[in-house]
Amino acid sequence: MANQTELALQYYNECVDLYDADDKQQFASDMYKQALNYFIKLKRWDNAITLLEKMIEVYSSLGSSYISEAWKSHLSIVIIHLAQNDYVAADKYYQSALS
Repeated sequence: MANQTELALQYYNECVDLYDADDKQQFASDMYKQALNYFIKLKRWDNAITLLEKMIEVYSSLGSSYISEAWKSHLSIVIIHLAQNDYVAADKYYQSALS
């Protein structure tokens, strides 16, 4: 089971990277969300935060129509820090996102 989990994570990462390489970030949104849900389900917090940071970059580059998605991703990072009981990191990230 562990090998299948690692393989699935590898496939998600490769898929996201392919969308990025082909400059098709607009179509990658669903894949990002699926990968994020999988990381969160497995409590792979570092992977989830890394993916959310990548999502923020993509949403920001797509223009003002995606700005709400970028802010949702910022909020998700804060929530992940809170889920880990890391209140200092949550506050620090929140303050940096506001500036």
